[in-house]
Amino acid sequence: MLKPLWVNEAMQRAHNLVRLIAELEHKAPFHPDRPDRSLAEYQLAIDLAESFRSLAAADDGGMQPCFNALQAVVFNLTELFGPAFGLVFVDMSFERLTLPAYKRRALVLAACELVLNSLRHGLEGRGTGNITVALRRTARAVARLSVEDDGRGMPKSAPPLQRGIASDLAAVLEAEVIYRAREGGGTVAQLSFPVASLV
Repeated sequence: MLKPLWVNEAMQRAHNLVRLIAELEHKAPFHPDRPDRSLAEYQLAIDLAESFRSLAAADDGGMQPCFNALQAVVFNLTELFGPAFGLVFVDMSFERLTLPAYKRRALVLAACELVLNSLRHGLEGRGTGNITVALRRTARAVARLSVEDDGRGMPKSAPPLQRGIASDLAAVLEAEVIYRAREGGGTVAQLSFPVASLV
């Protein structure tokens, strides 16, 4: 039943990454006289690929920690592709949560999609920007993922956002993605989802 979602998400992620690679090459092209930079980018790409591979699990219902995969994906995405949009700073704050493997995968991939949206839509053409990604409990049995940027923000006349990959991934977590304007400019995307109650 969930296979089409994972296939669609992988295709969407691949499409976004190819577009970001093209943008990075256009804005910050490879220079043969800077092998240290290309080596650093290569290592970031390897780490990012390994982070995505770590989301596979033999037992989709087995409990998995979210912290390391979430931190690695967010860090590597912004370090690797941030230069395409200028000087991008990321602030991360993740509470250590454990979820069933399929929900952990949905959470990390939703964060990935929302960070990519911040880079591509919020910070494009700005030269500098900030992205804040947080995961924390808001109640005994509820956690919230929040991704916000100080970019262009959503136009006041923008129609409601249609369902996309982030919304489909949120549905796996029994959540919805809520978008709102950030005070001072930018966009906040949040999804709150049920987790095991604290003992």
